[in-house]
Amino acid sequence: MKRQEIAIEELKLLQTIISRHDDISFKIKGWCITLNIGIITAIYGMPDFTFLNSKALALFLLPLANVFFIWVGAIYRVAMNRAIERSTKIEKEIRNNRLKKYPQLNITLGRRNRLKDQLNSLKNIRTTAPYIIIFIIDILAIFIKYI
Repeated sequence: MKRQEIAIEELKLLQTIISRHDDISFKIKGWCITLNIGIITAIYGMPDFTFLNSKALALFLLPLANVFFIWVGAIYRVAMNRAIERSTKIEKEIRNNRLKKYPQLNITLGRRNRLKDQLNSLKNIRTTAPYIIIFIIDILAIFIKYI
């Protein structure tokens, strides 16, 4: 196989990886919304004199759930960002006709997913905005219930 054919095959693999991670990210956001709705429903249906106070449940579980889903989303976002960077690099090299060694999927995607990488992925507002919006809705629901 020529270098260009190998590069195109790697690009196809990267596109598959990107779409798979995008699907996982969408499912994570869906589960976050589902869990938050479940917790809010439990809070509204729970009398205030129960063993587990509904205020404590609201103030503890809702932020904990949101932080958990933000973190899980960041883990998948790191791998997706690496695949996007690699596919962009391959596209540039194909356009400029300066192909280097291929394939390099194991080098690009095989790196460890470190906490530093996860925190860097959270700097992107598109990654964190849905969770921030869900958290604001949670605060409004708690505010309406208790004030």
